[in-house]
Amino acid sequence: MYKTLYRKYHLELVAESDEEYQCQQVVKEKVLSSTVAYEINKAFNLNKRPEESFILLCLNSANYIEGVFEVARGFINFVTIEIGSIFKRALLCNASKIIICHNHPSRRFKTK
Repeated sequence: MYKTLYRKYHLELVAESDEEYQCQQVVKEKVLSSTVAYEINKAFNLNKRPEESFILLCLNSANYIEGVFEVARGFINFVTIEIGSIFKRALLCNASKIIICHNHPSRRFKTK
């Protein structure tokens, strides 16, 4: 008779750092409009970065932010993201919704 053994796994969300992002309106209020994009832009200085960045916001069912992640930084014209890295963070935050923020710095440097 064969005995099947399964590994037991434990998932835990660990703060990446003690750094907090200065997003006054986003953190305290319910996310109801695109003003969250403006606040994230200010907090991460996305419009001033020389490389593309990919930011993930994890929201609960009441539209409050549970987690903010900088998933990836790329180059001037691309950033590579694995879909698993997005879902992993969303699941660990128990998010029911996500918002993705992304910049395009290469557009600033185009000449006509």
